[in-house]
Amino acid sequence: MALITKEQRELEMKDRAAVEEEFKAMEIDIKQELIKNLSIRDRLMRRLRHSRIPSFFKDDLGEFKIETRMLTGEERESAIDLNRALIEAGNDLLKTRETMKKIREFLATVSVTPIDWLDPQLSEDVIMIVFLNTIARTTRSLMEEIDKFRAE
Repeated sequence: MALITKEQRELEMKDRAAVEEEFKAMEIDIKQELIKNLSIRDRLMRRLRHSRIPSFFKDDLGEFKIETRMLTGEERESAIDLNRALIEAGNDLLKTRETMKKIREFLATVSVTPIDWLDPQLSEDVIMIVFLNTIARTTRSLMEEIDKFRAE
């Protein structure tokens, strides 16, 4: 069995560092190329997809989170309309059930955490917490961005 000398190890480390630097340079080049090819709309949509909203829960095993992405303006309005419809449904079970189905479908489109939102076994309190948290955090983020803009 051949032993690696100190010089061989140092040379190997230098080679590894050089390869890592090459990869970093390539990543920067790829990122710059991507930036050049994306429109402002693409960049804004990308921002929404990468901005996550966590909702935290606890069970007997500890804390866990369910994440959704930020909402577009159209999605935010749709979510607010769904919330209003749920409130207006009041004690009408049929209307409440229809609205909850639409809320589940809505969450399926904005959820980052893989969950079967249409599963009837999924607790409605979890659905409502994630739904309302997504609306509230998206709206709060929007207001914070507006405040930053005004402050500049």
